Amino acid sequence: MAAGLAGLVVSLDTTVNIAFPAIGATFRLGVADIQWVVVSYVLTYAALLLAAGRLGDVFGHRRLVLAGLSTTAAGVALCGVVPTFGWFLAARVVQGVGAALVLGAAPALVTLAAPDADRSRALGGFQTGAALGVAVGPALGGVLVEAAGWRWVYLFRAPLALAAAAVLARTVRAPAMPAAAQAATGLPVGAGPGGAAGPGGGAGPGGAAGPGGGAGPGGAAGRSAPGLAVRLDVAGALTLAAGVVGGLLAVSRVRVAGWASPLVVGGLVAAAIGLVAWVRVERRAALPTMDPTLFHHGPFALANALSLVANGTMFAIWLLAPYYLVEVRGLSPVVGGLALGAQPLATALASPLAGRLDGRVPTGRLCTAGLAIEAGGLALVALVADGAPVVAVAAAFFVTGAGIGLFGVPNTSYVMGSIERSRQGVAAGLTQMTRTVGVVSGVAFASLFFDARRSGHAARSGLAAGDPAPFVAAFRDTFALVAGLCAAAALASTVRAPRAAPAGAPAG
Repeated sequence: MAAGLAGLVVSLDTTVNIAFPAIGATFRLGVADIQWVVVSYVLTYAALLLAAGRLGDVFGHRRLVLAGLSTTAAGVALCGVVPTFGWFLAARVVQGVGAALVLGAAPALVTLAAPDADRSRALGGFQTGAALGVAVGPALGGVLVEAAGWRWVYLFRAPLALAAAAVLARTVRAPAMPAAAQAATGLPVGAGPGGAAGPGGGAGPGGAAGPGGGAGPGGAAGRSAPGLAVRLDVAGALTLAAGVVGGLLAVSRVRVAGWASPLVVGGLVAAAIGLVAWVRVERRAALPTMDPTLFHHGPFALANALSLVANGTMFAIWLLAPYYLVEVRGLSPVVGGLALGAQPLATALASPLAGRLDGRVPTGRLCTAGLAIEAGGLALVALVADGAPVVAVAAAFFVTGAGIGLFGVPNTSYVMGSIERSRQGVAAGLTQMTRTVGVVSGVAFASLFFDARRSGHAARSGLAAGDPAPFVAAFRDTFALVAGLCAAAALASTVRAPRAAPAGAPAG
């Protein structure tokens, strides 16, 4: 429950979207400038997710979640009081650091506290909390903006983050790690992450010798262990961050700047150099953050690719539906937010169900069913776009969200089960980073397709591009496309092996 509450705090950032016009008015920004509110936050946490997961593996996931919630509280408080846009973006970066620490460590804290057989059920609870935050965010943001001003979409989350940290500190103990798994972190066997003496009697970093006779790094004697920089794989984390930031920055700016923009071209070049360097560094590292050869394992690579497609296609709703609901259908921000919230609400309801079903129903079949339902929901969005009742539109969003919930939990469990327990933080960071890359890529390419289709429909009809008719036609075309892509992912999911094997072990 405490980890789910942490996920809810981070996911409440969906309160921000409805406040963009008010933020722009305060800082005198255009639409192109307001995008940096999203980019500064998303790029920060996407770049740091795997590194945050590794930090959790070395120093303890509970400790990282607490640090992430405290950093989130500081970030959102600063967002609510800073006087200039430059400082506002800096505060968003602080908030992004907090989100990376929470999302990189909380799923690992959940899975390590649960037996392997209950991993999916535990992850279902975590995803329910995160989905609830997404579900209530848009409507809550609309209420706060209308009642108190946009700064309160940030300020109200500071005490909530601190309360979640207090609940976590009081109710969750750091899970014990088996000696064999702990050895893989680079700490001496018996050393508790972060310095507490473990069952074997050794001391943590900088500690004195424990009853077992060995000293941790910085101690006087005992078995030597890799240095802190080696255990954290700083070079691997930096090269991966450069690759991820470059790629996501380029993709996120294509719609505004175009493919020939120096920023886009530079981002793509930086992504290529960073990712190639990351692969080379990790192959030589004594304790790599994540072994790139994991992606040679077909089921593992497929699971991550399916997550990318599922989240990228689903996010067309969050990109286009707010404009459709408010500008085309004429709904108020609060009513539009309620309709939009049907999708994450369904995800919150379906996630625990998926956690209970996984194991009883083969993972591959459950993921395939979730993708097929998501594809059906996206197709329904296209079908109901031409003047159907708002309830029907919300129902189509609901079906899409139910599919995401049924797919996401078993697929996340599948990926995390592919990596040894000593690296569950890395596994958690990978699942969240894959989701983020899917979302940013999906938004970029769906927006490009939508713009092209709207211009085409406007030219053929002789109407202005801003007229509702070309918008609805392009809206329908875009959702038909993403529904087809999601259906193709469902078809690909049918070839999934029964269960991915942990790293270094054969598939089972």
